[in-house]
Amino acid sequence: MSDVPVLYAVTDPVTALAFLRGQLGFLRENGFEVHLACERTPEIEAFAQVEGVIAHDVRLSRRWWSWQDTRSLSKAVGVLRSVRPVVLNYSTPKAALVWSIASWFSRPDLVVYLLRGLRVEGQRPWRAGFALLWAMEFIASRTADVTVCVSRGLRDRARTLHLVRENRSIILGAGSSNGVDCNRFTQISSDERETARIARRLTESDFVVGYVGRLAKDKGIEDLLDAIELVSQQTGLKCLLVGSSEPNFDLSRALSSRSRAAKVTSWLPATSAVQDEYATFDVFVLPSHREGMSNALLEAQARGLPCITTDATGCADAIEPGISGWVVKVGDVDGLASAISRVSEAEDRGVGMGRMGRARVEDLFNPQALWEQYARLYRAGISRRATTNVVQER
Repeated sequence: MSDVPVLYAVTDPVTALAFLRGQLGFLRENGFEVHLACERTPEIEAFAQVEGVIAHDVRLSRRWWSWQDTRSLSKAVGVLRSVRPVVLNYSTPKAALVWSIASWFSRPDLVVYLLRGLRVEGQRPWRAGFALLWAMEFIASRTADVTVCVSRGLRDRARTLHLVRENRSIILGAGSSNGVDCNRFTQISSDERETARIARRLTESDFVVGYVGRLAKDKGIEDLLDAIELVSQQTGLKCLLVGSSEPNFDLSRALSSRSRAAKVTSWLPATSAVQDEYATFDVFVLPSHREGMSNALLEAQARGLPCITTDATGCADAIEPGISGWVVKVGDVDGLASAISRVSEAEDRGVGMGRMGRARVEDLFNPQALWEQYARLYRAGISRRATTNVVQER
C-alpha cells in the first residue's frame, strides 16, 4: 500500500518549528507522505529536510485579511488539488480560515482542526474584534470533520462559546501540541544550575523567579511585575524574563513605574536553547490570561521546577494543583506574590514539587505516544465511515 498523503497547514513558520518537530518525521516513518504548507523560509527548508517532508510556499499575512491572503487562498486550493491529501490538518486562526475555505473546493477524506488556543478570549465580548475572531474559529471548526483540542479546559471553553460540536471535539491523550521531549528537557543537575548561575552572575543563595514566553499583556506580564514589586524586598530575590516583546507591551515602560521590581528584574531575548535558561530558575511563573495548553509550563516541570500559574483556560490543565505547583485566579497579584513567597520560604524551595511535576510530564506527555494517536486518527480518516466511527467513540 502506498503512503497516505497528509498535509499540515500553519500561518507562521515558527509554529511548525516549535510545535511539529519530530511529529512530521514520525508520521513519514509510519506510512504517511507528509506535506507542510506555510512560508518557505530557509529555516523551514532545513526543517523539512530533517523531517523528510515536502514544503509548500503558501504565505499568509498576520492581518485579518489582505490581498496576499486572497492569492494565498487560490494557491492553497492549487496545493490541495495537486497533493490530493487524504488528511488535512490546519491550525492557528488565519491558516485555519484560509485552508478551511480551500477545502470546500478540494475536499480531503479527513479535515482536522487543531485548536491550540482561543484568541477570541483576548477580546471584549461581542465587540468587532471578538465577533471577527469568533466567526473565523466557527468556520474553521464547522468545516472540519473533527476538532482536536490541546487541553480539556480549552475544549470546555470552546464548547461554551459554541465554537465546536460536542460530538466532534476531542483530546488526544492528556493533550498538548506536541508533548515534551524529556531527553532535551532533563532534570536540572546541581552542576548545571551552578554553571547557569555563574553565567548570569547569580549566586546559589539567590531565589530566581523565572518566566519564558512572549512579553505581552495577555500573558500576564504586568501581573507578574506587580507581584515582584510586592516581594522584591525578600533577600536575594531576582526575576528573569526570557522571550520576545510584543508590540502592545513595552518592558522598559512597565518597569519605570515599578521601581522596586526594576531593581531585581532582568530580560533575555527568546532563544532556541530555552532549556538552558530554565536551569537558572528556582520557580517558574506563568500568570497568563489565556492559553491552549502551556508548553512552557510542561517544559519547566520536565526540568524539575515547581510552577505557579492561573486558572485561565489551558493553564491549570498543565499542572497538578498542590502537587506540582500552585494555581491562582487570573489577575490575582496578591495571590501570585503569596505563592512566590511560599516557595522561597519553603525548606526545599519547592524541589519536591518539581520532582512530582517531572514524573507527571514523563507519564502523560510523551511525544511519541501523542504522535501514535495522531497516526491512528489519520488512518481512520482514510474512509469517511471510519472517521465518523472514531469521533462517535470519543
